[in-house]
Amino acid sequence: MKKLVNLRNACAVALSVVLFGSCMKNDNIPQEPQPYASIVFFNAYPYSTGVTLSLDGQTIQQYNNRNSLIYGDYIGLPTTKFGDQKLVYLAANNTILNESTIKLEENGTYSSFLYGNEEAKKTILLRDSASTSTDSRPKIRFVNLGENVGNVDLFLAGERVNELSNRATETQQSTSLAQRFISSPREASGAQIVIKDSEGVEIVKTQDPYNFASNRYYTIVLHGDKLSTGDSTEAKARAPKITVYFY
Repeated sequence: MKKLVNLRNACAVALSVVLFGSCMKNDNIPQEPQPYASIVFFNAYPYSTGVTLSLDGQTIQQYNNRNSLIYGDYIGLPTTKFGDQKLVYLAANNTILNESTIKLEENGTYSSFLYGNEEAKKTILLRDSASTSTDSRPKIRFVNLGENVGNVDLFLAGERVNELSNRATETQQSTSLAQRFISSPREASGAQIVIKDSEGVEIVKTQDPYNFASNRYYTIVLHGDKLSTGDSTEAKARAPKITVYFY
């Protein structure tokens, strides 16, 4: 459960590093700010320990100081490529897991998720937009990427979050629900996160309360396969989990 420290600012810093070399070559020429888009890439695909990515033919080389984006992890990156872009997720052996075309706009902020099973590797792209609410409560959204979980309910500190419950596994057609942030029903505080199925049976929960702060945007992600049971390392790795990232 990690933080993306002000995604657009962080991406602006990363972009300035990329552009710094070219600026040094033109010291006497005023440099116009370059527009960019920001994307979070999230690996929610439990059947590959790590993936690499290619956007518009350019391979991303570093993933949080690793050579691949490990399962359950994510990175936030800037891009100056706009319009229709080819996004490819690849396995460690360079086998293509999923290939799609995404549309990026200047100054847009997005989240891309890889998920699914061995027969159907899927992606969705969410547009990350600010809530219209003016209160200072934490803003939250819920993304259900679980396999074999059916419709699920989200609970915070034992309280069902009705607006984010009865949620089926996401598809690109359901992104209007998945990308929408709402004001948390709770003030800023620690809260255990629990996901239950439609019968009220617990699927997974956080071991410790998660600290939700005022004026932050939190994405709660359910990922993993409900049918992955047993005590083996592999089964435990693929079992349902909750990951949270925030701006």
